[in-house]
Amino acid sequence: MPPSRCKQNIVNHCKLALRLKVTPPKNAFYNGYSGSWTFELELGGTIAILEKMFGLFSPPSPIYGDANMNGGIIFSNRASCPNVPFYIEGWASIGFAAGVNIWVARIDVFTLSLKIGAKIVTVSAAGWWYRGDRRRGWDWRRRRRGYWRYHYRRYSCDVEVYMKIEISIAVIKGWMLIQYYLFSKIIKITMGLVGHISYGFGSYCKNLWDKQLLYTRIR
Repeated sequence: MPPSRCKQNIVNHCKLALRLKVTPPKNAFYNGYSGSWTFELELGGTIAILEKMFGLFSPPSPIYGDANMNGGIIFSNRASCPNVPFYIEGWASIGFAAGVNIWVARIDVFTLSLKIGAKIVTVSAAGWWYRGDRRRGWDWRRRRRGYWRYHYRRYSCDVEVYMKIEISIAVIKGWMLIQYYLFSKIIKITMGLVGHISYGFGSYCKNLWDKQLLYTRIR
């Protein structure tokens, strides 16, 4: 195949987009544009993987299977916590979507995505009891006495590192969110199910079930 034809096929199967969104403060016209501004920069691409790698459904047909990769950063000049006068979040994701593409709508039958990111957050105040032991000698069984103390942590800044996995089949979407707070050393795992229907220019979502599976502090 001539090089020019190869390049043309790659362009047809791959799409790359850069998006910049600026959100001014609410009622900016009346308050003199004072307040928090939000800047979102996102870079993403889509590859028609079924056509490119396996030669399926080519020439184009209503059935599609696309791999996508996205990443971005969000910055705002609003304070995200007591000691940090701005908000920042960065993330990256990969995924796969397959379904039917008709002239009036694009219907996803199966989707799978993995998103990883980090952001500055405020950790609420909390308190907990912990136990300490005084021992005699080297043997852990030779305990002299134990004591309990209460530790109080006021609300403060922290960095949340998260990972979210989503799997969607038809109108049911399942998800799992793993969150870890670097300074508080808290890990949380939550799962849930959502009913999701896309139509026209919008979508309808209803939470069906969610449960926190783990909430613990890593020493």
